[in-house]
Amino acid sequence: MKPVLAIDVGNTNTRFGVHSEAGMEKVKSVPTNSFSFESLPKFNIPIAAASVVPEKTENLKKHGVFMVSAAAAVDIDFSLIDATSIGADRVANAAALAKHAHLPAVCVDCGTAITFELLDSNRVFRGGCIAPGRALMRKSLNMGAAKLPLVSTFPGKKPPALSVDTESAITAGCDIGAVGIVSEIVAALENEMGGSVKQIIATGGDAEFFSSNILSVGHGGIDFTLKGVASIWRMNNETD
Repeated sequence: MKPVLAIDVGNTNTRFGVHSEAGMEKVKSVPTNSFSFESLPKFNIPIAAASVVPEKTENLKKHGVFMVSAAAAVDIDFSLIDATSIGADRVANAAALAKHAHLPAVCVDCGTAITFELLDSNRVFRGGCIAPGRALMRKSLNMGAAKLPLVSTFPGKKPPALSVDTESAITAGCDIGAVGIVSEIVAALENEMGGSVKQIIATGGDAEFFSSNILSVGHGGIDFTLKGVASIWRMNNETD
């Protein structure tokens, strides 16, 4: 198994790490606004990336980086959806589910947005949902209401609903609401699959919060999407 540098370019943060027989190593996270191909450490190995930021996508393409897409994920069936519109991060999550989960399974990617990807036992991508993340909820309140401050997010348990000041009220509303969103969407996905879902895996920067507040959601690690990126590169560049 050849080593490959896997990159996941998100709206807020970019992660990258080296995938080899030893697993995913040397994982780092940097702000996306300061990331570029030129800023990468020089590993002198193949590079594969999933990017949802057009400017960063073009920068990586210019340097010949292998880019994740539904068409590149040749071991997964995307025929039930509009594959041209699906984000590369969601494709990578589907590939990670195919490689590392007990199918049917759901990936809950908890970042700026919260995305849900469902892969069935035949490796058919059945679709999913996209919802705002905790930080984006806070930002929208701050931008849309003149007197509401921007409140930081923290991991841990969700707060009580009875809040005594504006900041704690925003925290409670966003955090309890976010847990409700994820719980309800997961339940809806399970229901639409006839109760056959075997595993629900959270990843992304906010995965710890959701996995600690929703019993049915396990933490897949911050490198779960990166594993999917590496898996898709191997589908196209290695044979058994």
